[in-house]
Amino acid sequence: MHKPFLLSDADVRHLGEGEPLQHEGFASSDEVSAWSKSMRAADAAFSDAGTGSARASDDRVRTDRTAWEADLHLDGLRDRFRELRAELNEAAWMGLALFSIQLAVYGEGGHYAAHRDALRGDPARRITAILYLNSDWKPSDGGCLRVHGPRGHRDIEPRGGRLVVFRSDRLLHEVLPGHAVRQAATAWYRGRSSPL
Repeated sequence: MHKPFLLSDADVRHLGEGEPLQHEGFASSDEVSAWSKSMRAADAAFSDAGTGSARASDDRVRTDRTAWEADLHLDGLRDRFRELRAELNEAAWMGLALFSIQLAVYGEGGHYAAHRDALRGDPARRITAILYLNSDWKPSDGGCLRVHGPRGHRDIEPRGGRLVVFRSDRLLHEVLPGHAVRQAATAWYRGRSSPL
């Protein structure tokens, strides 16, 4: 049984200030293992990620390979992110309706340059939620998410089951080079009138 994601008053305040929230055990070790295994089995569904409006691949910016969860249907993953949306709406009055989930795999040395998830000129993405699917991650594996918040930067290890939530338009973040294969599921939440 997983622990529900619950926002405290301090969490809501930090989220509004542009700080990231971190929640351990959002997914169980069995779920992390099952979803990771499903992603490996569906390797052919993944393609090089692109950047900009043309979605051009540029390994100076990012080196991950991505697929959409809607194409892979990982059992229970969408339900978990749906629960998160309900809590964000109830505790933080976010008015979130739609969301999409992108799966990402970084090979050894994989990285993603500093960026924000809200696309330029398109405020549709309001909240980013990243769930890490790396069962046996060690500090020596690198691959941290470096977040540049109002109180400075900090590095977050991509440990299996760990969830990181932040405002898509506010938080500059990057993926530091890793020394092992790194997997993550990212949900982008939009408001009620926002198109997917």
